[in-house]
Amino acid sequence: MCLCFCVDEDVYNSLYTACKTGNASAIQRILDDLEVPCTSAETADAGEIPVDARNGGKIQSAVSRLLCHRSRNSGTMLLHVASQCSHVTVVRLLLQHGADPSIK
Repeated sequence: MCLCFCVDEDVYNSLYTACKTGNASAIQRILDDLEVPCTSAETADAGEIPVDARNGGKIQSAVSRLLCHRSRNSGTMLLHVASQCSHVTVVRLLLQHGADPSIK
């Protein structure tokens, strides 16, 4: 069985924009609806970001893996974007959903 979750790149871009603009309600809506099981790695070829739920033997949710994902363009994470824009409410929301502040 594939222990992964698939996140459409459009979803990531929506989260990125919401983090940049401080739209906490949009982020909450997206995160609430985010986990969608996938059955194959082919989704990467379809423009989706595969998010592996296995990490050192510990299972992480698709949400926390996505929040620790680096942007392909800038190399930053959503937590970085929100904190650089001083959106404290968004930063707290991301941390509550599993964003890892120790990742640089």
